Amino acid sequence: MQKPVLCSVICLLLALTALAQPSSIDKNKVLDYFQEQQFDEAIDYLQPIVSADPANQQALRYLGYAYYMSDHVKTAQQCYRRMFANDSVNITANHYLATFYYNRDPELAMQFFARLIRLQPSSAHYYRGLGALLSRSKLKDPALLFLDLAYAMAPGDGRNLVSLAEVLIDLKNFNRADSLLEIGLARDSMNMSFLRSRIRSA
Repeated sequence: MQKPVLCSVICLLLALTALAQPSSIDKNKVLDYFQEQQFDEAIDYLQPIVSADPANQQALRYLGYAYYMSDHVKTAQQCYRRMFANDSVNITANHYLATFYYNRDPELAMQFFARLIRLQPSSAHYYRGLGALLSRSKLKDPALLFLDLAYAMAPGDGRNLVSLAEVLIDLKNFNRADSLLEIGLARDSMNMSFLRSRIRSA
């Protein structure tokens, strides 16, 4: 085959390969799929993009979410694991991995929550997540430290109040637990979480 002809064939093959392997994402298309809860269609659209560009963090994030919403949790976890491998300070990857491992591997989940606290030190729910896991692991004193911080950052969040009160009850600090729960009940006297903790404290 002559050189000019060979170059033409190679150029044509490269062009066809580029067409067959899209690397850019139509963000509006993906968001439309999500809004319409067409997660299987989103997966079909995103998989070739991730195959063509395995380091595409945006595509991995969308694909992980689509799998997660389709109840393919293990496959979603793999997507976020790949995101984490590409970028260990990626907030989304750390957040979902902390969520996935919360019940399956609490010690590993703690590592992700600790990293999230370093990355976003003003986000109370990461302190609450780590505090709750420490409490479940019977590490009540460090749990109290993180849950105190979570409550101080967002005292209006009932989950922070209840989590802190529960650890205080475990530590037999009933006076402070009751005081916190009374604050919560003054805001919402029918809140079942507040009432359960108040009964437990009593």
